[in-house]
Amino acid sequence: MKNKVTALLLAALILLPTLAACKKATIDEVTTAPLDAVGTTDRDTATTDPAATTEAVSTTVAATTAPATTAAPTTEAPKTTEAPKTTEAPKTTEAPKPTEPPTEAPTEAPKATPTASQVAGAVAARSDLFEEALAESSGSRGLTLFGIDSSSVSEASYYAATAAVAEEVLAVKLAPGASADSIRSAFAYRQSVQAEDYEDYVPKEVPKINNAVIYQNGDILVFCVSSDPAAVRSVLDGLF
Repeated sequence: MKNKVTALLLAALILLPTLAACKKATIDEVTTAPLDAVGTTDRDTATTDPAATTEAVSTTVAATTAPATTAAPTTEAPKTTEAPKTTEAPKTTEAPKPTEPPTEAPTEAPKATPTASQVAGAVAARSDLFEEALAESSGSRGLTLFGIDSSSVSEASYYAATAAVAEEVLAVKLAPGASADSIRSAFAYRQSVQAEDYEDYVPKEVPKINNAVIYQNGDILVFCVSSDPAAVRSVLDGLF
């Protein structure tokens, strides 16, 4: 601001001689004008009052030297700084689930092989397979009736009805080293003898005898005369 005022004062000082010269030229023109053209009254009027002239010059200088109004600097509003974008939290990676070992189906324990006594007892207990209830007898009696050498078996179980019917069941377990063929031969012999005896005694029992069940599973052999041979085989299959 101080520099601007100084510049204006210098400009005014430079202009003053010029204004003074202009003023003198104007006075000279007025003074040298012919008297006949300008009256006394006009000449007096044309003579410029020094005080008025000085006032006019002062006004001009003041107008010239008046500092220009400085526009107030426009202060720009600071730009709004955008808030930093929120950084998304990294997605949590799920831990892999532990692989469960495949569930194995429980292995069924192998079925235990039934004894000769269990086999004969299970069949004889089915009253629906016989006309009469079978009664347990000694194993040795059964072996004698069938003509089986006791040394060829390690176990024998025998059930029979009364003599009125031919129904019976014998189950044996082979002795180590014994042949199953000899037992089968003894079963076949018993079947033929019973068929001949009941042909003369009770003929209606002969069909049962002829359809007798001869069954083997491993070292267990069974002979059974029943009114329902198919059902007997089903019972025996279920035991093994």
